[in-house]
Amino acid sequence: MKLRTHLRNVFFLLLSMLPPLGGAARAAQEETTGAVRCIVIDPGHGGKDPGAVGNGQQEKAINLGIALKLGRLIEKQLPDVRVVYTRRDDRFIALDERSKIAKQADGDLFVSIHTNSSPNRNAAGTETFVMGEDKGNENLSVVMRENAVIGLEADYTSRYEGYDPNSSESLILFSLMQYAYRSQSFSLAQQIQDQYVARAKRQNKGVKQAGFLVLWRTPMPSVLTEVGFISNPAEAKYLGSQTGQEEIAAALFRAVKAYKTQTDSRALATPPPTKKEPAAAPKKPQQPAPRPTHKPARETNTDTPDFPVKTPARKPAPRPAERPVATPAPTARPRPTQRRDVVYRIQLKSALARMRISRTEFGPYADHITEMRIDGRYKYFYGKCFSYEEALLLQKEVRRTFPDAFMVAFRHDEPIPLAEAIGR
Repeated sequence: MKLRTHLRNVFFLLLSMLPPLGGAARAAQEETTGAVRCIVIDPGHGGKDPGAVGNGQQEKAINLGIALKLGRLIEKQLPDVRVVYTRRDDRFIALDERSKIAKQADGDLFVSIHTNSSPNRNAAGTETFVMGEDKGNENLSVVMRENAVIGLEADYTSRYEGYDPNSSESLILFSLMQYAYRSQSFSLAQQIQDQYVARAKRQNKGVKQAGFLVLWRTPMPSVLTEVGFISNPAEAKYLGSQTGQEEIAAALFRAVKAYKTQTDSRALATPPPTKKEPAAAPKKPQQPAPRPTHKPARETNTDTPDFPVKTPARKPAPRPAERPVATPAPTARPRPTQRRDVVYRIQLKSALARMRISRTEFGPYADHITEMRIDGRYKYFYGKCFSYEEALLLQKEVRRTFPDAFMVAFRHDEPIPLAEAIGR
């Protein structure tokens, strides 16, 4: 029961990232059709974290070599694309810092490069992962090995919402976080696997889903690719060589280029939705004024009852002397985003032990913090809004100080799904 409740709370977080009502469909279209202008390349491990080691090779060096070669290919052959690295040398970068780098760069793609390992020295081949539920825990050993690096980070239980790298249940909690980009991530992952076979003649172990923390908070299509097995003597030699790294980088480049071509063509084929509305708007004032029986405004309202932000379409109706029956229409339906029985708060922090509410911990918001104990954790909230739109503005403000803050809806001090709160 506790796990199911926690999963629900994770879903709240995902919903809080969506735009206000009326813009959700447009935002989803933009995600699907947006052109690729920035690619974030993430060489896994680094510094005090060598990753997998075997046959005289270290994973962190293989990952970095391939990443730099991939970046150079993109910069040379795709000059309209900006390349951002999470690291360009042998240094340790925390997993959540990698996603922050991608977010701050406003990336359109996130590619995390890793090298696999297995007790079976004959294990070979490439595989690419997207964020999702690993049914049957088939990839549990790979996930736990890659996620275990958080043990080198200070206070990882608070930074990763109580994630336990040794618990298979913890992996399920993050499967919804990349849901908005799942189809694009799968598309890129399949392109990568196809090119590994065609360009580098590698064995194809397929596209898979798993709960990698490095993909958790990247707000863009994201993949983690395992370029081969360092535990296999032949593959370790290949991956450690310049030729091997160049071929793997070339395969990744071809996949990225194919994905970009496909995505950019959709962007060109789909006119920006925001340009259509201003074009149609001037037509309304040009209609003859003495036509009080004109009904398009009422028809528009009944066709789109779930989008209260479009109520300005009723402007032609307020003429009580001419159309007395139309005057009750604006108040006939309550606005779902203005519900007095629902309260929106912004969650700043969560911890297993009670925290001291001070400016050291909560900065300028310390004097107005609400503490609640939910699912065995102490959670700290700021603000009290009765409007979803107002809460979105507050969330934007709070994220300037606490980038990972998110919105939670309550009814009678009990958390409820945002979709229920805003009346979808």
